[in-house]
Amino acid sequence: MNDLTLENQRIETFVRQGRKAEAVELIFNLIVENAKAKNFPAAYALREKLFEVDAMALVEIIRSAEIIEDEKGGAIEKRHLEIWRKLYSTLMPEEANALYFRLKPAVYDAGAAVFRQGHKNRHLHFIDQGELNLVCREGSTEKLIRSMGAGTLAGGDTFFNVSVCTTSLLSQSRSSLKTLHHDDFTDLRRTMPSLAVKLEDYFSKTTKDHELLKEQDINRRHHLRVRIGGVIQFFILNAEGAPIADAFKGSLSDISIGGISFFIRITNPKLPQMLLGRKIRVEFSIPAKPSGIDVAETGVVIGVIDHLFNSYSVHLRFARELPESLIEAATSPS
Repeated sequence: MNDLTLENQRIETFVRQGRKAEAVELIFNLIVENAKAKNFPAAYALREKLFEVDAMALVEIIRSAEIIEDEKGGAIEKRHLEIWRKLYSTLMPEEANALYFRLKPAVYDAGAAVFRQGHKNRHLHFIDQGELNLVCREGSTEKLIRSMGAGTLAGGDTFFNVSVCTTSLLSQSRSSLKTLHHDDFTDLRRTMPSLAVKLEDYFSKTTKDHELLKEQDINRRHHLRVRIGGVIQFFILNAEGAPIADAFKGSLSDISIGGISFFIRITNPKLPQMLLGRKIRVEFSIPAKPSGIDVAETGVVIGVIDHLFNSYSVHLRFARELPESLIEAATSPS
């Protein structure tokens, strides 16, 4: 039986005997003890106990919260704070604590990949130490996009927008990072929306991977895309290629021989991530004379981008290339 279990038994004894003031004092002292020992889960659990025992013990409740936050602030690595001074200077103390204690440390040896082109990445990476290269592969050629070091955010393009990685991040030396998982960010959006907004704002002012790719004239889309209008319906497929639900409908956006994009409305925030990487079948019509051309193709969802107000664009890579004649028909007046 550990010390905390024994103390909980003492607390329960005080409560049963009606000695509420002694119970409050004991709980408060235990909160302070655990906060100073950096055992924050225990400190928070005891603070919940304090509410249960005496919700009117306002002095102890308020003071215990201040002590926990102070101890958490002191536990933040000074070097990390210095590296990310510009970000943390925009945060209130409770926001800084909430962010820091959601971050998970990660170490990558030389040659290791933090994320890879064409794969999913649901982490935002805060580089604290090391040298890393952001690269893009086209065919057998791998091109350096930029070198990254301490104080650089990585992975934001896929963290804030649901899409597969258009680049790879490779560690050139032993590198130390702190990572924020998207599930934790979603929780912060709910519990501390001001922090989530500030983090998004900070990222919005950084250089994006796709901007660098555009600047360096790297053609990530291998085929010409043309605008197209009309209605599309799609079916989510299982591993055997059979639909798992009725058809969904959307509005066409653009098309190439290699893929298509269209807009849909999504109210479930988990659905974009669930769609990413899924195989779907699409059915639509190209408005060509005399009566249009019906198309039915399968492909893999490689991107789902949030355009606000529950509107998302879905980007599909076809399992096979379309005939050039179809794209020509799409560009011809109907």
